[in-house]
Amino acid sequence: MFSIRTVLKNHRGLISVLSIAAVILISGCDNLLEDVTDTLKESIAPSRKRRSIPQDPETPFIKGRKLRESSFGPVYSDSDTKQTVIVINRNIRSIESTGTSTVKFNGSMEFPSALPGIKIERIIFSTPGQLKSIGSGAFFRHKIRAPRIPEGVTDIGRYAFAYNDMEILRLPESLKKIGSHAFAHNKLSAEVRIPKGVTEIGPYAFKGNETLSVTISLQSLRKTSKNAFPGTAILNDYNGKRIVFDSASKRWIISPAGS
Repeated sequence: MFSIRTVLKNHRGLISVLSIAAVILISGCDNLLEDVTDTLKESIAPSRKRRSIPQDPETPFIKGRKLRESSFGPVYSDSDTKQTVIVINRNIRSIESTGTSTVKFNGSMEFPSALPGIKIERIIFSTPGQLKSIGSGAFFRHKIRAPRIPEGVTDIGRYAFAYNDMEILRLPESLKKIGSHAFAHNKLSAEVRIPKGVTEIGPYAFKGNETLSVTISLQSLRKTSKNAFPGTAILNDYNGKRIVFDSASKRWIISPAGS
């Protein structure tokens, strides 16, 4: 009979080889397990990532539910702000009502909005985008408070933002023309800076904003009538000097009284 001590003594080399093989095998299993785990992680990670971004990569992410798809972009109900939001698609070059304007009994103009059947409270303009013109009646009679009109827009048409709840207005340096009644009947109280590139402001463009304060250049007023602004508006140039309408010459001048 062979004792265990004898076996160990006689086969010590073989046992060492088997021990080394076992270590290598176990190590290989660990590496294999790590490889399988890494592969699973890689396959799961993209699906999780896809859930956190919009389905359409062209559309900025809005937390909330989609209400409808319009001709100019999707409309959402923002769950954080509780506002109705439209996201203007990148490929849109012009926003304008296709309806026919009518004159009401009191002489005011009525425009069908470019977005009928819903009241927009906030606009998100996709940037970079191709938008050049916000035309007639584009956002007529909505509830917009503070639009940030993007660079690239050169023309804002008549009644484009009339009859909203606008308190703040930021205009792009690319702007050239503001149409009649474009921002009429809002609640503008913060200072409005008219870009120096603007060459024309239509009649009654800012009518109905009684606490209006404007920074503007005389160049922008060359083709601007007195009634573009309410009588209570205060106009200053970019150097802080007061601008007034001179009835004798029928043009805008720097006030003789200075600032």
